[in-house]
Amino acid sequence: MAVQLYPAYKEAAEKIVEGDSIFYSDDVLSIMLDEELQTDKYRFALMHLQQWLLDEYDINFIRSENEDFGKGYKIATDIESVKVTAERLHKRYYTTACKHKKILNVVDRKELSDDVSAIYDRHCMKNGLMRAFLSKTPLFKCLPDAKVRVDVPKLV
Repeated sequence: MAVQLYPAYKEAAEKIVEGDSIFYSDDVLSIMLDEELQTDKYRFALMHLQQWLLDEYDINFIRSENEDFGKGYKIATDIESVKVTAERLHKRYYTTACKHKKILNVVDRKELSDDVSAIYDRHCMKNGLMRAFLSKTPLFKCLPDAKVRVDVPKLV
């Protein structure tokens, strides 16, 4: 299976950066990306465009709606960029903490050497602190979804 590349997104990114418009409707983006709306190719090209704008130009390109042009994407303001970045980082840490929790709950501590046990303890502490922080925030709640093993010694 050949890898599909979407080179039009780089040209579209340059037009967005150099242009004077803040909002781009779905129809305009479809023309800029040379893809039909509501297709996987369009969604992948748009995903590449968003990531390219963020990586190369530090521009958050977010979904929005305009009264005149309908639905589309716009260049985020500073406040919107902070919110989008915080939500993105929060989701990444939330996912990581939940994965670590599942992994750490199945480790048999009796089989670990002292060095590995110290590393394991640091991971447990870091994960516990991360989960405590995430559970206090209103954006996401890290609900317990794994069973607690009573036969494994606890860190605290």
